[in-house]
Amino acid sequence: SGCATRYQVRVDALSTLPARPSIQQSYVLVNNTPGDEADSLFFKEVGRHLAPALRKAGMVPAVDGSGDLQIAVKAYLSEPLIETRTTYNPVYMDYPGRAVMVRVPIVNADGKVVRYAYTHYYTHPRRDLAGYVDRDLQVTVYDKTLELNARRVREDGSVGEEVWSIKISLRNESTDYRAALPAMIVAAEPYFGRQTAGEERIVIRADDEALSAFRQALANGR
Repeated sequence: SGCATRYQVRVDALSTLPARPSIQQSYVLVNNTPGDEADSLFFKEVGRHLAPALRKAGMVPAVDGSGDLQIAVKAYLSEPLIETRTTYNPVYMDYPGRAVMVRVPIVNADGKVVRYAYTHYYTHPRRDLAGYVDRDLQVTVYDKTLELNARRVREDGSVGEEVWSIKISLRNESTDYRAALPAMIVAAEPYFGRQTAGEERIVIRADDEALSAFRQALANGR
């Protein structure tokens, strides 16, 4: 379990809402991803993942299509990025086997050495750790980014001022956005509709119980 994959998620959030809103708010999601259709399957999948986290923050989907908030969703994958990583590789020394002659004393009944016998034995080859050498490795990585911007909806249906926003990103070697999405949302859950003190970095393990519960809830349609 100590070797489980770790996701480092960056979260940056701003909000004008009170820390603990007393009234549940309804929302409508709109697609703000450049080049993506307003009702694309990808947008719907992102919205399905967002629903549990927004519910925990006191927000529920609007039933009549005109909620208290309009939340613009921007979900995208970056172009390939080159990242330099330093690796520490072990260096080993090989020692061959060798023959060793040993002199063994032979004693008589009085305990005196009367002569010596000579015998040979052989040591086995061995490999010992001599140290470490660091090497720079060029790795191609991708940023998976999710941005939400929530604006209040006026009584006449027009969109007003922004009340909260959040930017979530995860960088690794995979281009699979959907695979990264659960870890991104679980890491950011405490900050939906809240404020961070600058960019937060949250580490989520692949075997984290909260992540497993989130995936299970999605599979069960919750």
